[in-house]
Amino acid sequence: MERHDGIINIDYSHFYITERVERGFENLDEDPDFASGRPVLMTPGQLTVCSCVQSHYAPVALISTGPDESLPELGEGWALLDTVEYRPVYGGRMELWGCTTGPSDPAVHLKVPTSRTHTVRVYARGRDDADQRFVEGLDRDEFLHEGLEEYVIVFTPAGWQEPPQPDEELLRDSFLLDPSTGRRRVLHPMEQAAGEAARRSMATERQAERPDANAGL
Repeated sequence: MERHDGIINIDYSHFYITERVERGFENLDEDPDFASGRPVLMTPGQLTVCSCVQSHYAPVALISTGPDESLPELGEGWALLDTVEYRPVYGGRMELWGCTTGPSDPAVHLKVPTSRTHTVRVYARGRDDADQRFVEGLDRDEFLHEGLEEYVIVFTPAGWQEPPQPDEELLRDSFLLDPSTGRRRVLHPMEQAAGEAARRSMATERQAERPDANAGL
């Protein structure tokens, strides 16, 4: 069992367990379906956990277990919030991020095998009355920003899949990705032609720099 703990600054009532987009991959991110009402929302490369409070700090633990390993014993007050299946789409590095607040403190990550699919169990403590306690604090002119909710996210290998592989074309030419979206650019034909010409020129230069294999014979 592997465990990493951090404090996440939750805002807009949600936070992310997101898979880092490695070099050579196109960003597959999609908007979560908040209208579904589920507490844990799945999109490619990301799990979104919905909180009962608009803005606060919450302890979060990322845990990985083996397929035959017992689940962690969490103790009193913990409840299973939701169970989802996660399929790695990049390199398998799972990180904790706030919606607009950046990574957890400290920044933590969990490496999961990309050749496996994973059952993800999300446990929570404090959610049942977190909003009520927050509102009661406001009535006392207290802005409760801590001690409202806690989360544990457990990844357990379940099935198998072909491991995602980086795109060789994207590895060779990072210009093909739009830096603002992480997705492939839609190139104008003139841009495509210019890119091809640049790649041919670079290939010719590399060829010219190679020593003559027949030199000295």
